[in-house]
Amino acid sequence: MRIFCLIFIIFYLYIKHFIFSMRLSVVSLEKKRYKSKRAETHRVHLGK
Repeated sequence: MRIFCLIFIIFYLYIKHFIFSMRLSVVSLEKKRYKSKRAETHRVHLGK
């Protein structure tokens, strides 16, 4: 029973870490997209 609890805890921590890293990567992608959008709008304004 103790071994099962240990495996469950490790599994839970692993999933928690995986979700956290996924969220971080999504946030960084959103920031990059936002920056590129801003750069495009600046380019359009400069074109005018």
